[in-house]
Amino acid sequence: MFTELMIMEDLNFSQEHNTEFSQKNKIETERIITPANLMTMERFILAGNIAKMLIKEEHPVAPYAVGMAITDMDGKVARFFDKHFPKLRLGTTSIGSIADPIVDTASILVISTAALCSPRVSLMGKIAISAVLGQEGLKSAWGLKSAYHYKELTKSENNIHGEKLVLPVLAKGKEAMASKLVSIVCAVATNDFENPKIRKTLGLFALGASGFGSYTGEMTRRIYVNQYKDIIKKFEEK
Repeated sequence: MFTELMIMEDLNFSQEHNTEFSQKNKIETERIITPANLMTMERFILAGNIAKMLIKEEHPVAPYAVGMAITDMDGKVARFFDKHFPKLRLGTTSIGSIADPIVDTASILVISTAALCSPRVSLMGKIAISAVLGQEGLKSAWGLKSAYHYKELTKSENNIHGEKLVLPVLAKGKEAMASKLVSIVCAVATNDFENPKIRKTLGLFALGASGFGSYTGEMTRRIYVNQYKDIIKKFEEK
C-alpha cells in the first residue's frame, strides 16, 4: 500500500518542478465529495461486502465484483470533469490522487484474503489470486521502503520531516491494475456456480488476466525502481 508514495498523473512530471506543476498544469481542488472520490470510496465498501460474502459462502458475488471493477474508472471520471466542466471543480482532487492507489491495493488485499479462505472459490481462482496478491505485496513493500528511505534522505534542519516521494503514474500501471481486477472478478465468480465447465472457464480467464496483470505490474514496478534510482542520484549530486 502506497501510504507515503504519492503518485501524480502526468508522464512528463519532473521531481524538480513539483510546485510549478501543481500550480500551472493540474486542475486540483481540496473537495472531498466529488463523483470520482465517491467511486473510490464505493470500491472499498464493495470490497468489504464481497469479502464478507465469500467468507459466509453467500452468492451471487459476481455482480458486486463487477461493480467494484467499474469503480476503477474513477480517474477517467475525474479527468472528464477537469476537461469538460473545469468551473465545477468536481474533477481531480488532492485526496483522490492519494486515496486511489491506496484503495486499489487495500481492496485487492481484502478480497484476495477472503477468496483464499473461501471453500467455494475454485483452485484455479485461488492460484490466480495468489499471483495477484504476491505482486501487489512486492509492489507495496517496495513503495513503503522507498518512501521511507526518501523521507529520511531529504531530512534537514529546515525540513525535519523530509519530503514525500513523488513519481509519475504510468499507463502500464493502470493497465496492470485493470487486469488484476478482471482476474479477481473471474476468480470470485467461481463462488456463484456449481457447473464444473463454468467454474473451469472462469478459472482459466482468472489465470490469464492474473498472469498478464502481474507481469505488467512487475514491469511497471521496475520502471519505478529505475526512476527512483535516478532521483536519488540527482539528489546526491547536489
